[in-house]
Amino acid sequence: MKRLATACLSIATLSAFAMAGNYPFPQNANYIYGNRVPYSITDSAKVQQQYQMWLNSFYRENGSQARIQWTWGGTQADSNTTVSEGIGYGMLILVYMDNPKNSTQSKFDKLLAYYNAHLDGNGLMHWKISGWGGATGTGGATDADLDVALALLQASKQWGDGASDKYITAAKTVIAKLWQFDVNTGGNYLYSGDQWQNGPLNPSYFSTAAMKLFAKVDNSHAWASVATNSYAIIKKNRNASTGLVSDWCDASGNPQQGNAKEPGLFGYDAIRTPMRMALAYLWYGDADAKDIALKMATWANTKSSGDPNKLYLDGYRQDGTPYNSNNSNANTTMSGGLATAGLVDASTLGFAGKGYTGIAKGFIGDQDDNYYNYSLGTLYMLMMTGNMPNFWDPITHASTDTNATLLDPLTVTNTTVSAPGVTPVVGTTINARLSKKAYWKLTLKGATSGATYFISSTAVGGDSLISLTWDASMKKLTAFKPLETVTISIDNVWNAVAPPAASIKTITIGPNPTGIQDRFVKAGGLLWNGSVLRVNSAELIGDQDYEVRVLDMTGRVLRSEHQTARGVEGGVEFSMARPSVGSGLQLLEVRSATGLRVQSVLPLLAR
Repeated sequence: MKRLATACLSIATLSAFAMAGNYPFPQNANYIYGNRVPYSITDSAKVQQQYQMWLNSFYRENGSQARIQWTWGGTQADSNTTVSEGIGYGMLILVYMDNPKNSTQSKFDKLLAYYNAHLDGNGLMHWKISGWGGATGTGGATDADLDVALALLQASKQWGDGASDKYITAAKTVIAKLWQFDVNTGGNYLYSGDQWQNGPLNPSYFSTAAMKLFAKVDNSHAWASVATNSYAIIKKNRNASTGLVSDWCDASGNPQQGNAKEPGLFGYDAIRTPMRMALAYLWYGDADAKDIALKMATWANTKSSGDPNKLYLDGYRQDGTPYNSNNSNANTTMSGGLATAGLVDASTLGFAGKGYTGIAKGFIGDQDDNYYNYSLGTLYMLMMTGNMPNFWDPITHASTDTNATLLDPLTVTNTTVSAPGVTPVVGTTINARLSKKAYWKLTLKGATSGATYFISSTAVGGDSLISLTWDASMKKLTAFKPLETVTISIDNVWNAVAPPAASIKTITIGPNPTGIQDRFVKAGGLLWNGSVLRVNSAELIGDQDYEVRVLDMTGRVLRSEHQTARGVEGGVEFSMARPSVGSGLQLLEVRSATGLRVQSVLPLLAR
């Protein structure tokens, strides 16, 4: 990550811009293993366009819920149909597409509410629902529940607040249900659904990346063993020459027909297996995942002469012979799925890149196109561009794809910034100017509170000014403590060349909001009871942030703590041990961000 500019602001508390998650789109990250398409860095706008097309076509809201409808055209029955698989895809897309412009968290929450509104008796979503009505296909589908749980775990890092947040709690609930009802614990493999224990298995449901992450949050169950055996089943099932897997198989890997047109078909179910395996390698470096993905990518690379967009078919038999040779339309669902497998090795990265450009040109969608093709296309693009990282691991960014530089140093106007509950200073701005189109992120980190916020931009044109303003319409960052130092940095996390040292500025901000003067009030008394300090003053209010300080009579600060007051009759209380800081008269001062200072002389204290 290359730092564009940094400013340290001594502020009461900062009021700032509309917030996004911790990892705003686009991330364009490097994966820990494997590759992303190298020239996709300039095409984040294409990913955004694909996302917007998917959102407008298939995402539908109704009050507190939202669903992904089957088609955006076709019959009324199709548009009224939603499947749990679409909810899982939607939640994954939304958790990775969040930024101030897209603002996807509420949409994510509404899809989760729809999922929870249609649970079967085992606590997993029925696989098929009639619009806003009831289930028309009962029982859960394992792939959907895996994707939902994976999306919830990523949401806990994108929007959550640690172990207590609602997303990780919801994820653990789904993961527990998955283990109870969708895992054959004797054979360490996944059923296809919680009510289909006697049916065939679906290798494309084997989301081993999800299982590896589940093992981090659910150490009471052997998810890693299920992942390992999933690789073993796929290897038994795949064709020895092509590496292609079947839509359905049994626990020994023997091809089964299931709901496919014929047994042994690499069709619209199996096309997800390359993507599942590639993701497991990109995140965790699983050698089995790479072996499975690379064998398919190598065959497809040779079959298509290096261009997956020439794979026009609706599928192949596992031996590589075409299933349907009459389809002459570009099929980005099939070509894109195989192209993602190319991300696992440098030898097939060019193949993956051509697959990406084919998807980026847009779907040829007609009125019968559906959520499946558009959802997978959006996920393919996110994955190929480095926008599907594992938020549970450190994220790094490349340093060579673009060379945006900072033309003007970062500056801050109206350098007094507001405290919680105070009308912000209107027109306070951060300004900088970049040499060319680039994406950047603003980071704010409090030195005392440790609070961190990220704000992303959209692209800016060449030789363009970045100008961010905070005013009364913008959200206050109340997690920051009064009078703490907040570091504000503008990063071109998408690979800018570092600016010269002269472009890095430090700016000191005044301690109180503009127009507010220090106001001294004598406390009505102090009472220390163990580690509880009570300050009697009608000026002090509970649930407000204050700085509690001990000073000598020259005004030198001997001790300082930031505290949130607890309101009591006649004053407030703080959790603060009684000081023993030497002889001489001393003051205890409770200081607010609005300029109020409540003071009381402390009695002489023994060393």
